[in-house]
Amino acid sequence: MPPPKLLSAEKRRAFLEKEAAKLTARDEWLAQMDLPPKDRLSIRKMALKHKVDHVGLGRLIQGQPTMGEFNTKKQLLTPAEEATVVALLLEQGNRAFAFNHKLLVGAVQAILDAKKVCVELGRAWVYRFFKRHPELGTYRATGLDQPRLNGLNPTSANQYWDTVEELYTLHQSPPENIFGMDEVGINQGISPRQIVIAGKGKRVQHQAKNAEKENITVLETICADRTTLKPTVIFKGTYIMAKWGEDNPNDASIAVSGRGYTDGEIGVAYMHDFNEQTKEKAGHARFLFVDGHRSHCTLEALDFAAANNIALVSYPPHTTHALQGLDVACFGSLKTYWGQEKTDVENRKRQRITKENFLRIYSRARSRSLTPQTIASAFRATGLVPFNRNILTDAQMAPAKANAQHADFAVVLPTPARAIVSAHRKYLEQEERSDDGDGNDSPAVPISPIDLRPVLRNTSAAFLVSQDSSSPTKRLPAAVLNTVPSSFEPTYSMTNHPHRGGRTLTYHEMERRVRMMEVKLQKAKDVIAKQRAVNAGANAQLVLRDLHLEQLQQENFELKKPKKSSTRRKLMSTKMARHLTGEAFREALQLMAEEDVVKAAQKKANEMERDRSKLRKEWRAQEHEMRKAAQQEALAAWEEEKAEATRRGKKRMPAKPKVTLLYPRARTPDDLKALKKCRGGQKKVEECADDESSESGSESSEWE
Repeated sequence: MPPPKLLSAEKRRAFLEKEAAKLTARDEWLAQMDLPPKDRLSIRKMALKHKVDHVGLGRLIQGQPTMGEFNTKKQLLTPAEEATVVALLLEQGNRAFAFNHKLLVGAVQAILDAKKVCVELGRAWVYRFFKRHPELGTYRATGLDQPRLNGLNPTSANQYWDTVEELYTLHQSPPENIFGMDEVGINQGISPRQIVIAGKGKRVQHQAKNAEKENITVLETICADRTTLKPTVIFKGTYIMAKWGEDNPNDASIAVSGRGYTDGEIGVAYMHDFNEQTKEKAGHARFLFVDGHRSHCTLEALDFAAANNIALVSYPPHTTHALQGLDVACFGSLKTYWGQEKTDVENRKRQRITKENFLRIYSRARSRSLTPQTIASAFRATGLVPFNRNILTDAQMAPAKANAQHADFAVVLPTPARAIVSAHRKYLEQEERSDDGDGNDSPAVPISPIDLRPVLRNTSAAFLVSQDSSSPTKRLPAAVLNTVPSSFEPTYSMTNHPHRGGRTLTYHEMERRVRMMEVKLQKAKDVIAKQRAVNAGANAQLVLRDLHLEQLQQENFELKKPKKSSTRRKLMSTKMARHLTGEAFREALQLMAEEDVVKAAQKKANEMERDRSKLRKEWRAQEHEMRKAAQQEALAAWEEEKAEATRRGKKRMPAKPKVTLLYPRARTPDDLKALKKCRGGQKKVEECADDESSESGSESSEWE
């Protein structure tokens, strides 16, 4: 279905400007009714003043709607409801939760369903909606993972700037002593899709490419004086081949790892290489800004950096997309130029990208990307040189804001909301009473926090504070939709009273009275329209909130279990920037490293105990079978003796052997003994006499 024919953007803009001019002329003409007749402008003069049609202006003064207002009444959503939807789209876009067309239609359909409007929206409605709101646009979204959405927030940003400013003030290092380092992954085989030329009629046109997907990591370091250090290239492998570095224009350092990524050992080697390349600047502290990767947090690397006057500063977790200069200004163009150089080598020279020619091809892309201008913009865009703590905008930190919209409720709230509002008011009153004092230095009375469990226990949202786990079948109560009662609107019958004070009004008095009444009624009509718009917008907002809360609840139900915390995660758990070479951080790292050693030893001991327990069970099973066979053999011999005595007619029969005494349970060998938890504490298995006797008793009763 082709989209409907609508006005162009220029024609629609001109139409809206003309509508606004008509409304302005109408309001100005009605406002002059309080003036003497000689000072008023006629409808024709007012129309000439605002460059509108006087006939149309006269109709507006008589109460007829404009063409825009008339068309608005035919829309499915009121202007207030559409304004709420547009505000939601803009806000969610700023917070990186942008809607697509399907989500937009679903949200509007929910509003229509709440209004009992049975209409199915289609593509034509979406097309007209975007035409009515030119402030909206469509984009090809770039992915941003959830931790990055919440990582860049005002709290972590301010703490990061405070740390940097404190270190800058303490060391007074020049710009040539400020460096930034980051890793970039280069893939040998993946390249962007190209537009090529071939014969018509083909469904697919293939292009010969390198199918290898091996990752190569490059450690790049830039300086605030617009220079770069020699890079470090990490290949996937076990040994370094000499031919890999034969064609090395940038004199890059070469390293290998099992997966082609950096690790703690390479991080230490990089720190030595960094010190070697910058030792001429060691007169002042050298700042090196890095991310929170574990290869930068090894105790050996941090001790070496601290001993050589190198201050390592980490960005707050999940903020490198806005604070790391290489990510912000350099690596995007670097990968673009790498793709171009790779395509040129594969298409024009018919060569494959290998480890032998990688350094040469990468050097071309590097020289085009890491220019002095780009390096300067990297430090400037991240606020390091020159120092600017206000470089981050509200739009960049908007994704970290809470998803709830802050607005006054114009409708009756559900019972959970009323309960929470009442509890919050009591809390504010308690806080105000605690602030009222006599000015002395007496300690403040602690304020008890709000406990939502008793507040919500008797409401429809009691499941939120119950012991039962969250389930997608439980949801908050539906939004309450209210409208302004029609009794609020005047009846306009007050204009039908021509008598005043017992006498008949003159024509001029009547005309003046009618015009004044028309002005007042028009104002009352505008007030009522605004009230209805407020309520319509609030109703739409509640429906959209209800949908959003349901989505958040479903996401909460689908959350995976948290990962096991490592030493680096514990140190970075505050989500703040860190001075990695500071004594406090290194002491904490040393303490956690010792704890990890103890835990590793305990883990190894537990594994050995499990192996010993397995061997003990096998030995116990074998010993049980041998003891069982011996007991059965003794009982069989006794049966034979008894039968022989009966055959010979002996009156005294042989006594039945006590096999449990003849063949008792063997003691556990010393190398298989283990500690067992008894009531008295940790004791050896043999020391738990009650358990042993009960086990032996149960076994002996089986064969006696």
